[in-house]
Amino acid sequence: MFEEKEKWYDEKVNFTKRADMLKGAAMLALQQDPQEMIDKMVEVIEAKHHPFRTVYPEAAELLVKENERKIWDEKI
Repeated sequence: MFEEKEKWYDEKVNFTKRADMLKGAAMLALQQDPQEMIDKMVEVIEAKHHPFRTVYPEAAELLVKENERKIWDEKI
């Protein structure tokens, strides 16, 4: 789908610079396989008992937990 922009994108006309578009394309190339997320959703939905909070993949879960630890006692 991201390739569709080549049908309409013109750096002379559009606000977004080509370099920024390429950054977006690079980010999209790092996405996880959607089937992994679908499989995890089915697993959680069908389970009789599951965690209150589910974050997947495990690397993302670890990042979320670490961020929560950092901000838990933060004052504003």
